[in-house]
Amino acid sequence: MNGKTKIVLNILIMILIGIIIFLILRNFLIDKQLKDEINETYNLIIMDNYNYKDVYEKIDNIVTKEGYAIVEDSAKDYLLDYFLEVLNLDETYEKVDIKNMISIENIKNDGKEFKTTKQTLRDLKENIENIKNEIISNLSKEKMMSYINDKNLDDSYIKLYESLDFIKDKNIEKRKAQIEDKVNLYLSKINKVEEVIDLLIKNSWSIENEQVKFNDEKLNIEYNEMVNSIYEETNN
Repeated sequence: MNGKTKIVLNILIMILIGIIIFLILRNFLIDKQLKDEINETYNLIIMDNYNYKDVYEKIDNIVTKEGYAIVEDSAKDYLLDYFLEVLNLDETYEKVDIKNMISIENIKNDGKEFKTTKQTLRDLKENIENIKNEIISNLSKEKMMSYINDKNLDDSYIKLYESLDFIKDKNIEKRKAQIEDKVNLYLSKINKVEEVIDLLIKNSWSIENEQVKFNDEKLNIEYNEMVNSIYEETNN
């Protein structure tokens, strides 16, 4: 092998090495871009005070290409479905104004047994529990992987999807705990309203000057403290 051939061969080897390094760096940077994008989306949807506009804009904007775009879109599809489930949970609770159940108007209209109020609160609790169970059921690795398994992608893309933060066991458990805490807070507020209704059912009272008055002053104090607590909690 003469000197000129060696030079050409060395140049070709250097070019090949350069191409390999370029592809490795390119894939690393795209992997990072994808992971950062999904993490940003994930962090938006798990906020207690989420912003609808920010969430939908983030989910609608696909920033990668080719197989990476399919991974990104699949991850965002799952995160959107999760977000909509949480949204449904919040809206289900919020569409019933529970403090209205102890308003003077409702107390006057519902009768001493409060049948309509009690049924409304029972239905609300049941609906919240059902939605919670559905969300918890879908917070599983199997469910998350179902969004990518039918895309006919190379294993490298599947592994990339599986490495995303939202699918890690510790984050799945955090989300389950977050949902449990949210539901427990909602149920606690509903239970307090039920306690007020039970107090009214079990005792003698009348309405004077648009206020509930018990024959026993201790009950008046207890009732007012309970009602004030509910109004404070539901306004926060």
